[in-house]
Amino acid sequence: MKKLLTLAVLAGFFFAGCNPFDSGETSYFPLSVGNTWRYVFVDLTVESGTTDTFSIDTVDIEVTALAELASGDSAFTVESDDDDLLEEGYYRVTDDFVLFFEDLDDDEPDTLLKMPLDDVSPWRQNEYVLAQVRGQEDTTVVAGTYKDCWKIRYSEDNDLLYDRWYAPNVGICLQQWFESDGGATDIERYELISTNVR
Repeated sequence: MKKLLTLAVLAGFFFAGCNPFDSGETSYFPLSVGNTWRYVFVDLTVESGTTDTFSIDTVDIEVTALAELASGDSAFTVESDDDDLLEEGYYRVTDDFVLFFEDLDDDEPDTLLKMPLDDVSPWRQNEYVLAQVRGQEDTTVVAGTYKDCWKIRYSEDNDLLYDRWYAPNVGICLQQWFESDGGATDIERYELISTNVR
């Protein structure tokens, strides 16, 4: 009977669009069924003051369901148009981490964020990628200006993969990669256009 009551309460949260695991505190990776984010992706090269744009596209991300991992823990199912911004799969937010699971049986998740974010010591996202907090800054994107975003740098073998800015109660508002080879700078940029976060 207790199990049935617990399932009924969780189902009520689910259908009401609430996140029963949200403590009401500021979240830099807000997950709730129905949350959506839309980004513009721009790939360009800047050389000698001239900008060449190679592609412009939109990217949509949506939290579609609450699932159960093989461990018995809950995780949110996230669908994404572009795995370079955020991989499709299962995401779990704990007091200490934001974890990404490729599938429900994944027993070695990636650690996207380590809490608290003001701890600037680096951490391993996975065996290849090192992440480190670079500080807080206000960030302006198409969707507006977000105050006190945390900038995280993700690198592999000391090579920059990308910088990502997390806005309070919004999540990823900007991701940027750049590479300079002397005269030209290549830039790939994802900017938040709009969001519906509960």
